[in-house]
Amino acid sequence: MRKIKQLFKLGLVATLTAACGGTSPAGNQNRQTEVATVDLGNVKTVAQTNPAKPGVNVPVIKVNTVGYAKDWSKMVIFNVDPAGAVVKDEAGNVALKISADKITQFGFDKISGDEVWQVDISDLNKKGTYYVEAAEVKNEWYKSDTFVVDDYWNVQSHAVQTLIKSFYFQRTRTNIVEPWAKWNGHSYIREGVSHAYDDVGWDWQYFPEKKEKWQDSADKKWWPGEQLKKGWFDAGNFDMYIDSTGISAQILLIAYSLSPELFKDGDQNIPESGNKVPDILDETTWALDWIMSLQQKDGGFRHSEAVKDWTAPMPADEDKTVRWIRPESTSSTAKAVSVLAMASVLYKEFPEYKEIAKKYEEAAKLGWKWMLEHPQQMRWNPLDSPQPGWDDRVSHDKGYKEQVIDGETGEYLYNDIGARWAAAVEMWVRFRDKDALGVLMGMYQIDKLPQVLDVKKITTGSWPNVSRYGLIELAFDEGTPDEVRQFAKDKIIQCADEWLIPRWEKDAHKVVAVEWEYYWGFGANTAEKVHMLAMAAKLTGDKKYMEAARDNWHWLMGRNPNGYSLATGVGSKAPTKFYHLEWGPYADELNIPPAPGFALGGPNHTDLPALSPEYPAKALLWDNQEATRVGSPPHQMWHWKQESLWDGGFEPEGGWNNGWWCVVETDLLYSADYTLAGIAIRDMKTPSSKFRGPKTNPGNLDKLVKKYVPRTGEITIAKNSPGGKEGYQKAIDDGLIMVAKETVGAGAK
Repeated sequence: MRKIKQLFKLGLVATLTAACGGTSPAGNQNRQTEVATVDLGNVKTVAQTNPAKPGVNVPVIKVNTVGYAKDWSKMVIFNVDPAGAVVKDEAGNVALKISADKITQFGFDKISGDEVWQVDISDLNKKGTYYVEAAEVKNEWYKSDTFVVDDYWNVQSHAVQTLIKSFYFQRTRTNIVEPWAKWNGHSYIREGVSHAYDDVGWDWQYFPEKKEKWQDSADKKWWPGEQLKKGWFDAGNFDMYIDSTGISAQILLIAYSLSPELFKDGDQNIPESGNKVPDILDETTWALDWIMSLQQKDGGFRHSEAVKDWTAPMPADEDKTVRWIRPESTSSTAKAVSVLAMASVLYKEFPEYKEIAKKYEEAAKLGWKWMLEHPQQMRWNPLDSPQPGWDDRVSHDKGYKEQVIDGETGEYLYNDIGARWAAAVEMWVRFRDKDALGVLMGMYQIDKLPQVLDVKKITTGSWPNVSRYGLIELAFDEGTPDEVRQFAKDKIIQCADEWLIPRWEKDAHKVVAVEWEYYWGFGANTAEKVHMLAMAAKLTGDKKYMEAARDNWHWLMGRNPNGYSLATGVGSKAPTKFYHLEWGPYADELNIPPAPGFALGGPNHTDLPALSPEYPAKALLWDNQEATRVGSPPHQMWHWKQESLWDGGFEPEGGWNNGWWCVVETDLLYSADYTLAGIAIRDMKTPSSKFRGPKTNPGNLDKLVKKYVPRTGEITIAKNSPGGKEGYQKAIDDGLIMVAKETVGAGAK
């Protein structure tokens, strides 16, 4: 997913020790290049920082570059005094004069380093395309980018459909050809079939020996003898993990279930178009069928399909790197159960998928049985591979310990709790499985697990903790016992009131974040908060939550300090480069815009602070004053090749400890999160109960909870790990991996 091997070694995380130049806001904005000394362990380098500067390389007026629904409130951000500014239509006619009563002066924003005025243009409600212009136009940057005002779906469909299209370009075991490879006038071609060669699918339990392929294993449940089916690449590389694929697919299904009438057959222009099934469901089968192909006969799901180390940039159909099937784990099984349970209900409505829907249900129920038989976390032995286990993440050197274990509590930060909770919720909501209801109640009543109680863990969970989706399902499920449903409702509202809304109210750009939260995947984390806030609005009827949700969506679509949307091909000002082994070089070679719909990580002041030493929200872009060695012209702003980091002094010459992947890599989860966010903010209507199981009497709840097996903190080892339990222990003894018991019974903080 991300180059964890390089990113988290102790002593190699960039820390800024000095900054030269003026300190006033005016000085910062007028100076073309700032200089910072970056200390990387024993190596120091001088970074030529030049992030987004209003009026110099980005507009002084920031807007949602996609647009605004005409009946929504509409705010734009100014970095110069808005007095006398106007909104103009495409022809240059004044459509709205901005009056003083519509202006709120925020002042200096310490997160972006900009002076900020918040300007309300909600009176602009006539359909059309517009831009905002400052009273004094000193240069091109004193006009905003264009945006549309129209009915909700006329505006949002551009963003949502483009985001979904990225999943087609992440497909493997297929070629990518016209007419389906064409989008917005450009074609993105993969001529050959990728990852269907002989060295795909070796069983990791025999590593390094290529002793048996997974397709030939007696453990394989579905389609024995066949190689892996379908699949999406996880991110900017070619590896694939259930931990990310499963939840990404489920998020797309959640988006569909919120507004099924918006998704049509043919709206994605994919090979399956025309089969009378919404294209979003066709696309998601590429995840579901791959997940199915990793299930064992005992119900457990293998964790991933990945190389041992890393793969170089190249067309996916030219990659011949040996690919291994990792052992089973509780996190991968839980996420597989969760998405397959939901899919079995959604897909059975369509004749095209009626039979596979039955298999999804069978696989989910078998996987859940396996989960009940394995109540403690199960992980697998990575040996010396830098490939992460994600929810099952382990350390590969002693310096990595801080990324795995909470220094204050000793808690193992990566576990299966959120995934297990989500699986239990889905088994209850879709099938009314009483044991599942007992498990989910036991997790918060007996173990008091912070992953479902602590507002910080719930709202900042990203992929390691997906409990928020389970809470939302329970809160809207009329078939859930009142006390459980009320618990879920209260927790969502508590997350909004105690964590999300206070941040929204204080931030200059109305995004839910403080300085320290500008870390990896900031854009996706923001999109997840959009969803939570929108659901809080639907639960309570309080429009304040929806206003906050939409403000965060506007931030993602360009009303942010960097002035760009954070998804390729989305909005009137989208990223021009992104980190991807296949589509990055492809766009460079043909000199065309990047492949569409890929949501990017966004500002990351934790891993690339040198891009903007003082201001976290600007740790994204670099306005290179000269051409780089890889041919990037001056003032390109967006970069993805490592050599550009060396040219800018953000990384020592030849260094790979940090890279552009920290800010401009894509991820399945990112694009899925953005898609759901764009749907969740549609209106105040509550989700339909159409896809949930019928109401049933679960019986005595106390008896169900008593069946729950409390967590002990023990970590068990997958039977198919190399060397089994003994091999895992040897890796610990040799210092290859580090472990810690999870914290149980911590409760809410």
